Amino acid sequence: MVNDGDVDVDGLSRREFQPLVQDGRLVVITNGGAHGASRARNLGADFSNADLLFFLDDDDVLAPGGLDDALTAAERYDYGFAIAPRGAQKDTDGAPVGILRVRSRFAPTSAAFWIKREVFQRLGAFHPDLTVGEDFDFCARLLVDRVPGWVSFRPGVIRGNVTDAMQTTSLVNRTDAAETVRCRRMLMLRNIGSFCYSDREKYYLVEQYVRRAVRSGLAMDALRQLLGLLPQPIAGYGLLIWVSNMLFGRRDP
Repeated sequence: MVNDGDVDVDGLSRREFQPLVQDGRLVVITNGGAHGASRARNLGADFSNADLLFFLDDDDVLAPGGLDDALTAAERYDYGFAIAPRGAQKDTDGAPVGILRVRSRFAPTSAAFWIKREVFQRLGAFHPDLTVGEDFDFCARLLVDRVPGWVSFRPGVIRGNVTDAMQTTSLVNRTDAAETVRCRRMLMLRNIGSFCYSDREKYYLVEQYVRRAVRSGLAMDALRQLLGLLPQPIAGYGLLIWVSNMLFGRRDP
């Protein structure tokens, strides 16, 4: 478990996790400051000596059987998603999925994913310049590289339980609004050309960025970015989202 610099790890270890720390099943690493999810996850991966890495959002817990599913699938596949209930699909449990299906339906909705260490290292770990959306960005690289993936249609993650119990907020929710917008902009510009093969994926990236920018008071920044994408058709969609959010969208105080 990696602490990103602002949780009372000593107190936490004494209370909830003392038995796990004492018998060596849990190791707590401190990141030396609030550096964001990418650096925290990379630090944990560097510290680990396991062949299989499993990344779990800091406000979620694994559902019963979720880890067993991953270990079984890892015998045949290089990585997989642990889907939260909102991302689950009505289909056969544990069915292997092809690149197209994972790309368009699961990369944006995963709360956790596992990957073989050798693949993680080959793709270059998480980009440290992203403090939000680093998992989406990494999944995009997996899919572009055509790494064979797997997903269980049975939800493998329960969302939102951990931070409520600790009376704190998740790392993403503690991120400054301007920093979140910067990361969303990077995700959009970095991936709409290489990762997205369908309009649905492009729309997702553009919409997430524009909505967050308008909501955070950075609407003009979003407008300049969208105008820079012209004459691509996706720019027109983004401008429609921009106008709609300017007229009807919610603003943060």
